[in-house]
Amino acid sequence: MEKDVDLCTSRVTEANTMNDQIFSALVPPGPEMRQQPERALNLTISSPRLLDTLHFVDDIVDGSLGPEEVEVSVRAVGVNFKDVMVALGQLPDKSLRQEYAGIVTHVSVNVDLSQVTVGDRVCCITHGAFKTYARSHASSVHRIPDSMAFSTAAALPITFCTAYYSLHHLGRLRQGESVLIHAATGVLG
Repeated sequence: MEKDVDLCTSRVTEANTMNDQIFSALVPPGPEMRQQPERALNLTISSPRLLDTLHFVDDIVDGSLGPEEVEVSVRAVGVNFKDVMVALGQLPDKSLRQEYAGIVTHVSVNVDLSQVTVGDRVCCITHGAFKTYARSHASSVHRIPDSMAFSTAAALPITFCTAYYSLHHLGRLRQGESVLIHAATGVLG
């Protein structure tokens, strides 16, 4: 556009201060992130089918362990497609994640201490592992080597149990036999 002798062009610039004001007026503030190492938390979902409603709440922990229970400070949790389906409300299960890895904090008096002791690095199976402290039956707790990352150990238990059950119980695989692994690029493959 020409105005007098000047050539004028339209320009659009982003008004970040206006964007910030509108955003803060429309979106309620989220929770403040702070480290609270002694606080026991549990992941829950307010509205199944809405992933943005996942949040941590205080975990009510009963002080006493079951007769063969082990309590673990969770360091990593394995996540797979089933967890996404639970969070999206496509499966009736309410507990998110069943496998995790961490450090043993308490052991019941009935647990064989040659199997696991306080301070051991372990991988475990339970119902609802997205917690600060999770509990598992002693038979579902297994030591891991010091060289193994917690994130690696957390991804193993369910997959290993599924493969073992499939090959030994269902397939009755014997020494000298072999199997063709279909879709071997997945975790179970």
